[in-house]
Amino acid sequence: MRTRKWLAALLAAILAVSMLPVTALAEEETTTESAPVLETKAPAETDVCKIGETGYATLKDAVEAAQNGDTITLLNDVANGSGIIVPSGKNFTLDFNGKTYTVTQDLAGSSGTKSQCFQLLKNSTVTMKNGTIKAGDPGIAMIIQNYCNLTLDNMILAGDTMERDSSYTLSNNCGNVSVKNSTITTAKNGKAFDSCKFSSYAPPVVTVENSTISGPVELSGGKLDIQSGSFEDIKTAKGYNEGDCTISGGTFTSDPSKFVTENTAVAGVGKDNANGFAVGQDAIQQAVTDKKDVTITKGSVTLTNVPTGVTVANAAGNTGTVKVNGNTVAAGKDYKVPSSGGGSSSGGSWSGYYYSVNPVGSSTWKPGDKGLAFTAGTTEKLSEVRVDYNTLAKGNYIVAKDGTVTLKANYLRTLAEGWYTLTLVFPDGEGSVSFTVEGTGTGLTQNPETGDHSFVAAAVVLAAVSVIGMAAASRKK
Repeated sequence: MRTRKWLAALLAAILAVSMLPVTALAEEETTTESAPVLETKAPAETDVCKIGETGYATLKDAVEAAQNGDTITLLNDVANGSGIIVPSGKNFTLDFNGKTYTVTQDLAGSSGTKSQCFQLLKNSTVTMKNGTIKAGDPGIAMIIQNYCNLTLDNMILAGDTMERDSSYTLSNNCGNVSVKNSTITTAKNGKAFDSCKFSSYAPPVVTVENSTISGPVELSGGKLDIQSGSFEDIKTAKGYNEGDCTISGGTFTSDPSKFVTENTAVAGVGKDNANGFAVGQDAIQQAVTDKKDVTITKGSVTLTNVPTGVTVANAAGNTGTVKVNGNTVAAGKDYKVPSSGGGSSSGGSWSGYYYSVNPVGSSTWKPGDKGLAFTAGTTEKLSEVRVDYNTLAKGNYIVAKDGTVTLKANYLRTLAEGWYTLTLVFPDGEGSVSFTVEGTGTGLTQNPETGDHSFVAAAVVLAAVSVIGMAAASRKK
C-alpha cells in the first residue's frame, strides 16, 4: 500500500512539472545580464556638431573652420538651422550621423536670391552622407544649389517640405556630382534635380546609382548618367541635346528608351506597361522575381528562376536574345512559366505560339462539383493535356468542339488538396492555367502548429497513469 501511495504522489509531482510552460523555462535559462551602455559625451552640451574632438555651436561655424580632409559630424537634430554657404576652395565631409538638419532662417544664396538651404560654390569638394535636409521656411526654393564636386551618399533631400511651387530640390550647375543610396523628393510642380550648364562654367556631370528619385529630372545642358535606382520622368529642356543623358539601369514611370545605352535591355512591366519600365538585366530580373509580367522591347536579357505564372514576351522587331529559365523566346512570341518553372518540356528553344487558357466559370473544384472546364479558344489541334507535367489519359478529360477541355470529377477526386497547373499542348505551342482542388481528403497533411506543445501529450499520459495509481491506492484503504 505504501508503495502505491508513493507511486501516486510521484506521478502527481511529475504531472505538475510537465504542465509548466516550456517557453517560461526556456526564458529563465537564457536570461543574461545586460552589458552596461557606454555614453559618448559631446564636446559641449550646446554644440550641434564637431570636427574631431572640437565642438561647434552651429554648423555654419564648423563649415568656416573646416580644413581640407576634415569631417564635420552632426551631434543632434537641428530644428532651427541657418542656411549654409560653402565658399570656393573647401574640401570636407559632412556626416549627418543619422540626424536631420532643418533650415528655418538666414537662407543661403546669392545677393537678392537667398532661397536655399545650402549653396555650394565652385572649386570645392563636398561629401554629404547619412542624414536628412529639410526646408522649414516658406521662402525656400532649393534644398541645395550646387556648383562644386558633390557626393550625396545615403542622404534624404526632402524637397516635399518646400512650400514654393516649381522648386528644384537639387540644382546642379557645375562640377561632378554623385548621387548614391539616396532619396530625393519634390515640391508641388517641382523638379527633383537638374543638370544645367550655367554661364561659362563647365557643364555638370551627374551620376545616379541605387537611389529613389521622386519627381521629374530636367536636362538643360549638363550631362546625366543613370546606372540604377527608381525614377519618374526624364525631361529635356527645349533646345538641348537628349544625348546628354545615358541610362544603363533602373526603373522608370515613363518610357526612357530614347536615353538607354546601346545593347541595354528595356522592358515594359505589367499589362500595357501599367507598372512602368525596367532597364538593364538587374531591373528586369527584379521585376519578374516580383511576379510581374514583362515585355522586352529592346536588347538581350537572360532571366533565371522566374516564378510560375509569369509571362515574358519578346516584342516583334527586337533583335536581342531573350532567355527565360533556359528557354529562348523568339521575337514576336511570349512565354508563360509553367508550374515546374523549367520552360518547355525539352528545355530547348521556345519559338512557338503561347495559347491563352482560361477557366470557364470557377477554377476551384470541391467534392460534389462537376468537372472543371477550361478554354483555349480552340481544340482542333490539341495533342496533349497535362497536369503538373503529367500527361493525362484521355479518359480523364472531355474535349469539346467549342474549344473547351473539361477535367472529369472522377479524376479530380483522386487529387490531393492544393494548387495545380493545367497545360494544353498543340503542335505549334502550348498554354497553361492554374486551378485548385479543395476538400478531397486525398493526401492531406496537417500543418504543424507553431510552438512546442509536446509536453501536453506527455502530461495527458502521465495524468492518466496518476489517476489509475491513486484509484488503486484508494481501493486498498
